[in-house]
Amino acid sequence: KASIETYLNYADIYLSHNDYNNALNYYDKVLTYGINNNIAKDIARTLTSKAYIYINKRDYQEALCLIDSSLNLCKTIPYDILLIKNYGFKAEVHDSLKKYDKAEEYYRQAIEIAYNNKYYNECGEYMFKIGKINMKLKQTQSAIEVFQILCDSTEKFKMYDICYNSYYEMSKCYADLGDYEKAYHFFEKYDVCNDSAMIAKQEKKIEEITIDNSIKRKNHLIKNHQISLKKK
Repeated sequence: KASIETYLNYADIYLSHNDYNNALNYYDKVLTYGINNNIAKDIARTLTSKAYIYINKRDYQEALCLIDSSLNLCKTIPYDILLIKNYGFKAEVHDSLKKYDKAEEYYRQAIEIAYNNKYYNECGEYMFKIGKINMKLKQTQSAIEVFQILCDSTEKFKMYDICYNSYYEMSKCYADLGDYEKAYHFFEKYDVCNDSAMIAKQEKKIEEITIDNSIKRKNHLIKNHQISLKKK
């Protein structure tokens, strides 16, 4: 019988390629293992990954059942980052079903756990989604308050994606209010922040390529050394 790690690795690879049927097949193999303390985190992660697939399939009822099972398990382990993800997924399901009050409730639960455990990127991500809910409900001023907090915070912590997207949403909010001067002001800030984000991403990509080339060079040297040793 293959190890649980092997099944998870195969499942995750298929999931990364959006091959949901094969991913589900291997996640189901993981779930054939009985739950014990050693693999409880793997089982919880498997349930959440399956939920993600069913969310994408728009089978929301099945997704919610899996999320609740994972949540119950996460609370006993504990497994904070997966708790955050589960509440986030639960919020997304209710958001898709246009049950905005419940969606915001679950986003706020995710934010509270994320903030208490210093997962600030997740805080920003879910706050942004609350702002978008406010916009859907035409609660423009509430949306502005949320996006303003995000703009202030993400500039400080260099969370560029959330920052420039928040400026863009702020621009749309003020345009809806008919305040085109402020709308233009925030669009300009969005443009500047977007440029900064692109530069940051390019720098990160260059760094990744440099590291990758360095690893390849070292591997090449090791192989050459092994070949020379065999010749002796």
